[in-house]
Amino acid sequence: ALCDSQRLAQPTRSVLRLMYPLRLTGMNGIDHLVSCYGWEESSLPATVVQQINTHAHGVTSMSHYVTDVLRNNGVSVPVITTGIGADHILRHTPDESALPAAEEGFTLLHISSGFPRKGVDVLLAAYAEAFTAEDKVTLVIKTFPNPHNDIEDMLADWRARYPDAGRVQLINRDIPDGAVRALYQRSHALIAPSRGEGFGLPMAEAMLHGVPVVTTGFGGQRDFCTDATAWLIDYGFTRAASHLSEGLSVWAEPDPQHLARLMRDLYEPYRAGRWESAIEDRTRAAHALITSDFSWAAVAGRVKTALRSLDTYPPVRPRPRIASVTTWNSKCGIATYSKLLLGPALADCLIFANANANPLQSDGEQVHRCWETGGSDDLGELGDQLIAAEVEQVIIQFNFAFFDLAALKHLIGRLQAQNMGVWLFCHSTADVTEPGRVKSLTQLLPEAQHLRGILVHGVADLNNLKAMGLVNNVSLFPHGVVAAPEVTPPPAALQEKLAPCRVIASYGFLLPHKGMQRLLQAFAALLPECPEAHLLLVTALYPVEESRAEAAACQALIAEHGLENDVTMITDFLQDSESLGLLRLADLLVFPYAQTQESSSAAVRWGLAADRPVYCTPLPIFDDVADAVTLLPGTEPDDLKRGLAIALAQQMEGDNKATARRDWLEAHDWNALSRRLASIVTCPQT
Repeated sequence: ALCDSQRLAQPTRSVLRLMYPLRLTGMNGIDHLVSCYGWEESSLPATVVQQINTHAHGVTSMSHYVTDVLRNNGVSVPVITTGIGADHILRHTPDESALPAAEEGFTLLHISSGFPRKGVDVLLAAYAEAFTAEDKVTLVIKTFPNPHNDIEDMLADWRARYPDAGRVQLINRDIPDGAVRALYQRSHALIAPSRGEGFGLPMAEAMLHGVPVVTTGFGGQRDFCTDATAWLIDYGFTRAASHLSEGLSVWAEPDPQHLARLMRDLYEPYRAGRWESAIEDRTRAAHALITSDFSWAAVAGRVKTALRSLDTYPPVRPRPRIASVTTWNSKCGIATYSKLLLGPALADCLIFANANANPLQSDGEQVHRCWETGGSDDLGELGDQLIAAEVEQVIIQFNFAFFDLAALKHLIGRLQAQNMGVWLFCHSTADVTEPGRVKSLTQLLPEAQHLRGILVHGVADLNNLKAMGLVNNVSLFPHGVVAAPEVTPPPAALQEKLAPCRVIASYGFLLPHKGMQRLLQAFAALLPECPEAHLLLVTALYPVEESRAEAAACQALIAEHGLENDVTMITDFLQDSESLGLLRLADLLVFPYAQTQESSSAAVRWGLAADRPVYCTPLPIFDDVADAVTLLPGTEPDDLKRGLAIALAQQMEGDNKATARRDWLEAHDWNALSRRLASIVTCPQT
């Protein structure tokens, strides 16, 4: 046998670490793993991603949901789902001595930290809708005091609002594990309307006790909470309101009306005396699944397999052959987007671009023009060239105006048959209605369900795709920005002209939904109150008739209101550095969009890059920049005028969004997003 000093002298083969906050330095082993990692919402801090990619050789995660979050945020080391165990609870003997007396009748149980993501507010709203004091029903809420738990105040407000609601029994303290077991045994159902879970341990523990589980149909608990084992609450995606403040992060918002129906549906067979038969199939299947797959012995076996699998990965991961199908090197927002996204980390990517473009300069050798925008191309040649080039991963930039959907569906299926990983960037997801037809992403089904990933920019997109049955392979990918852009000084004559003015500027392609006509009307109404104001419109013409008509309408409004000396309108297509030089002449920037089906605005990002206060209309297209901008009261001219008057007054007091704007710019830098995408499309599929 080796003495202790000899054991310490030998290198440790594998070191597994789980801690929060995460720290991975000083592990002193050959293989370093982040162990059983959990996360509850869609955005992971960039510092965590960097630490894992720098110091870890792999990650084991609590659930497939966590695995997806890690990969979607750019973790590039192997991520393997191992789950966690639940059977440790069975080591303790049930003991009711630490519990309040049980109430008679039907008992619903909720166990959680009481954090906002646990959905206690949703539970109480649904409980008030489902039951009254006349029902023999008790809701038991077991939680514990913590800085993010305001259950006492929440219950007081709830009781005042719903004086006739059913009984609630609160246990707001730590209790022994035996008492927790006793709670499960005296309860008829566990209710967990969570907005986000890494795993959902109380659900698994309840299943071990044969207790029906009602929970949100999204999150880490979905590894064991299925239609066959649980009662799933419908939900929609919404921006996370966690204390973590990680920018545009989402979680699932459970539907309280649906939860109320589910609780009532469980109560009715209890009241009718057929409780056991009503729950038997699902609770038996749930117990069997937790017992077989989520014991600590089963988890340990999967961890051992994960450790062995590390030896199968090469020391230097080979780079797959990557291609992008996109507009390129032309007057197109997506062409610019693709250049900025691919350039830093995917500069070797092959580009399969549209042939019916007017290139701004000569194409590079990696550019192949083999399809046409407009929806008339069958994309056959594009498919031939992708296959001939032996592409392994292809990134398709999608816009409804680019492709015929039937042709795109066929192309995706053809590439999938070649075992090509296909990624779809959706810059719009809402159905488009045209004369005689409707364009919908549902027309890409079922192939779309097997895409390697569908990447979208906004919460509305997630909900649109969920309604189409697309959830598991859909994720948010932020729109980027040049955090430290080049700036070309504007002409001296213009600088001199605007120097004494309070300049309000706007930027972007000149199209109707950008709201320039409304902005001009608002500015005309504002000018008598602020005669030193000047409106600078850096609004390039887009190569379509609709844009030329919008320019004519704006010029007519300028003439109608006599604004020729108060408005500078530049419709030339400028280099980005020239546009930024102009925008930096402004005191504030405004993006007065009307309703649009676009998912995200590239223009507002250049506004933020100009490092000036930014004001936007309150629309979903600006959800992902909400932390860095100020929202206007509405979209109509009166709303814009009122908001701009307030904005000009606030500017006299200082820029209260400066720090948030600069933090946002750093987090959304194109260099970081390009590295993130490179990690996503090259990460080993375990």
